[in-house]
Formats: sequence, C-alpha cells, structure tokens
Amino acid sequence: MVAIKTYSEATIALTSRGNLYCWGWGSYYACMGLDDGSKGRQPFTPVRLPTPSCVTSFAEGSHGRFVLDHEGSVWSWGVEFVGEFGNGDTEQSEPTVPHRALLPGPASALQVQTYTALAWIDGAPWAWGVVWPREFPDVAHVPYLHSGGTKLVHEEQVCDLDETGRLRCMGKNDFGAVGDGTLEPRYELVDVATDERFDDVWMLSRRVFARTLDGRLFAWGNSAKLLGVGLDDPEAMVLVPTEVPGLVDVEEVFLDSLVGCATDSVGTVRCWGLGTGDTLGSPAVSPTPREVPDFSPALDVALGYDFACALKTDHTVWCRGRWENRGQPQFADTPNDGPATRVVFPFESEP
Repeated sequence: MVAIKTYSEATIALTSRGNLYCWGWGSYYACMGLDDGSKGRQPFTPVRLPTPSCVTSFAEGSHGRFVLDHEGSVWSWGVEFVGEFGNGDTEQSEPTVPHRALLPGPASALQVQTYTALAWIDGAPWAWGVVWPREFPDVAHVPYLHSGGTKLVHEEQVCDLDETGRLRCMGKNDFGAVGDGTLEPRYELVDVATDERFDDVWMLSRRVFARTLDGRLFAWGNSAKLLGVGLDDPEAMVLVPTEVPGLVDVEEVFLDSLVGCATDSVGTVRCWGLGTGDTLGSPAVSPTPREVPDFSPALDVALGYDFACALKTDHTVWCRGRWENRGQPQFADTPNDGPATRVVFPFESEP
C-alpha cells in the first residue's frame, strides 16, 4: 500500500499498482456500492473498487470521492451539490457511478476541500465547485492564484503559498482562519501575520496549519482546543499563526473534524484534539500533540469517525477504534480502545 484515506466511516487504500481497496461501516457510497458479502452493503473486509484506469492519487470531498489517473483525468463519485464533480452538471445522479471532470488538459495534481476541487494543468490552477468568493459550476482557471507554489482552496477560504514561502489568504474569516489578526472578511489575498516562511499548508473546518522551512508547525483559526497549541477553551479562536509545541521535522499533517495528527521525518505519529481517546489510545482530550505508539513509524494516517488507521513504513495498514472499520470481522469482540490490528487485503502479494 502507498496511501490511505478515510471518508467519514469508510477507509480507502491505494496500492502501488494504482488499485483502490475500500472497507468500513456505512461505506456504500464510498465503496461504489460494492459489498464483500459480510453484511448487506457494508464491506467489512477490503474490496477492490472498479475505478477507471490506473489511479495515481485520490482525495475526499464533503460528499464525493475523487481520483486522478495516470492519464491526468479526474473521476469522482458520490453525491454532488454545487458542481464539484466538474462535469457541467449539478443534477443528482447515481452516486456509485464515477463521473469524469471536463478538464482543458491532463492534470498533474489534484486537491479537494469539501465542495471545492483544484487541479494543476500545465502548471496553472484550475478549479470547480465553490471557491471563495464565488461558484465555479464549470472547470475554470483561477486568475487570483499564483501559478507556482501551493494553494489551499475552500468554499469559505483560499490560501496561496508562493515559491519564496510567503503565505497569503483570503476568505470569510468569521473565525480568524485568514490569520491576519482580524475577523474581517477578505476578498483579496493578504499576508498572514507572521515573519515565518512556509513550505506547505493544510486546512479543515476553518483551522489552518502551516509548516515552516525548518520543519516546525504553526496553527490558527477556529476552536483553539483542536489546534494543538495548548489552549483548553473550545470556544477560543487563534487569530495569528501560533507554534504547535513539541513538533520538529514535521513531514505531513492529517486532519479530521475533532483530531489532528502529524508525522515527523522518521514516521513518529503525534496527535491532538478532542477525539484522541479510544481511536488513538491517548487521553480523550489532548490540547498538545501526544505520540501514538501503535501507529509509528508511519507513512500515512487516516482519521475517521470513531476510528483511525495508519500506513506503516513496511506498507502494512493498521487500524484502531470501531471493529467495523478494522478491515476484519473477526475483530468484532475487540474493544474500541484495544490495540491497533492489521488489515489483511485479498491479494497480500500486491504491495
């Protein structure tokens, strides 16, 4: 396995051959309507998805699942609301059938946030769905984003990170996620309130995290208890970039509605937030990052509803939490706070 992601109550894993496997509770739409025969429409063991062509990456939207294949095509399935499938149609259709986005050329990368999709085509950003402050019912070039660097798009916010490490954001900003020290809406990109320079940025639910050039992590936005900066007040907002303590050499950041995790250069997993009890084997509330030994060393982490999974450096997948999401029905008697268990795939010879 080379990557894993969760979709609310389901998990999808990507193999090095470009195949996707799906399992979990409540995963009918995520798994394209497939069933492993264990319980109706619930594939509790991994089933292979009939995705088009060879998948190189995949992403999650609010109600849709997206894949990028080796030819640069973007496919999606699930439930569409505002044109986030990019096929020129916002009408509801069969949620288990993949739809191909109408792109002007092959995409080299794909990013998805709730109702927004962004693809890089010939080095330029093209978007569809909702991108603050307007809707894009059809695939369109986004002229106010820098052609290089990293972009983060959302229906309520846009951030643009250029090659020099300068980070600028704009958006609704009612919870301070723009990071300029105010709660004023911003309709043009403004610098975040810091002298730090960054090389990557992540966002979910009005929370923003950015990695500095030397591998530290800064956070700002809504619900300070979910930012990992050590504040206990769930109503507090952090209006300017604030360093997350205890993290060095940050490699990747993983976010869920109540939990955040980060890996370092050797794969150590540390998590924080409100949902870190049964699913991550740490105190139910962790205002600062704590190590998750069951998941370390890891290449990838997937956070779901009452469960979490890790892709370890030996390319095996391990899960904690609800037994329905552990990939094997024989773990039905395993308590939610029990140790992580390994997911066994139908073709273990396929890496």
